[in-house]
Formats: sequence, structure tokens, C-alpha cells
Amino acid sequence: MMTIAEQLEKQGIKKGKKEGKKEGIKEGKREGKREEQVTIAKNMLKNDICIETVSKITMLEVKTVKKIKDLC
Repeated sequence: MMTIAEQLEKQGIKKGKKEGKKEGIKEGKREGKREEQVTIAKNMLKNDICIETVSKITMLEVKTVKKIKDLC
């Protein structure tokens, strides 16, 4: 039989794992969205679409789009 302290500790660990998992999923979605934005920007730049238009459509900052263009 567990003590009250052990039960509370177990509940805390379970809650922490659940919250960590949720945060991990959120972070993964953010990273996936960012990767998709970069891929779209690369394709647009390869098709000679201007940096400002790429920025507006992908919602990436102009300086980020310029960096992507320099790497292409």
C-alpha cells in the first residue's frame, strides 16, 4: 500500500508526463509548419517570385526569405 505522499508523487509524475507530451506535440506542429513554409518559399524563389511576395504568402520575415534565397 502506498502512502499519501507516494500517491501524490505518482499523480504529479503522471501529470508532468502528460503536460510534457502535449508540449512536445505543440512543438512538433510548430516545427512542421515552419519546414513547410521554408519549402514553399524555396519553390517560389526557384520560380523567380520576388522576395516580398514570398514573404507575404509564406508569412516568413523578409530577412528570413533572403537567407533562404542565399542558400538556394
